[in-house]
Amino acid sequence: MTDSTNRRIEIYDTTLRDGTQGEGVAFSLVEKLKIAEHLDQLGVDFIEGGYPLSNPKDAAFFEEVAKLPLAHARICAFGMTRRKGMAPADDPGKSLIQSVYNMAKNNELGGRVAFVEDYEMHMARYLTQGVDIWLNTPRRPREASGTSGMKAAANGVPNLSILDGWWIEGYNGANGWAIGKNIDYTDQELQDNEDANSIYRLLEDEIVPLYYDRDHDGVARGWAEIMRESIRSNSPQFSMTRMIKEYTTKLYIPAMNDDS
Repeated sequence: MTDSTNRRIEIYDTTLRDGTQGEGVAFSLVEKLKIAEHLDQLGVDFIEGGYPLSNPKDAAFFEEVAKLPLAHARICAFGMTRRKGMAPADDPGKSLIQSVYNMAKNNELGGRVAFVEDYEMHMARYLTQGVDIWLNTPRRPREASGTSGMKAAANGVPNLSILDGWWIEGYNGANGWAIGKNIDYTDQELQDNEDANSIYRLLEDEIVPLYYDRDHDGVARGWAEIMRESIRSNSPQFSMTRMIKEYTTKLYIPAMNDDS
């Protein structure tokens, strides 16, 4: 599409999933279909319509949008990914999620485990401001970035994370904790065992004792110092300003120069 000055503007994708356009924003089925038609006319390449297995409205949207004569846009679903060529029933990631979900329903755990569905930026705002520690345990080197951990750090929440993504740069030894070693493993089972042992050791020997170490006023001063260091060391480094600058200088400008 072009704007009023006849400049070419490319819009790659957008989403109609509830909550992504703004907190509390949820389109009706009719509204989603009308918006999809207008986005198609604008030249949007991909439209994410939600997750058809999550609720009846999203399921109905995918049924009805298939009847529209869209000329340009392709409709995509939001959902989990799995390894190429692997059947859903064989995906170990889905089995892990199922086991966590079953644990959350186990009354013997007394509500100590919660399974939070549909994690997105509005829910993240409350979690990154309200938790005591941010535990992040993807298997290295598969951490995409870790923006939720950055937000938690900016709110004074110490991170307990593997050394991958942003944390390999953000961790300074005094603003949180690092899980495992920053080495490459050829044996994933060995890596998982060493990371698990590292988590338990840190929790038992350092994190839990420090959290409950209160002075005569009931203040965990050692914990508060890590919170302050988390804000001091990470907030200036990880920001939207930096992201825009690096995208511009490292990606957009080189791409423009390659096209010219």
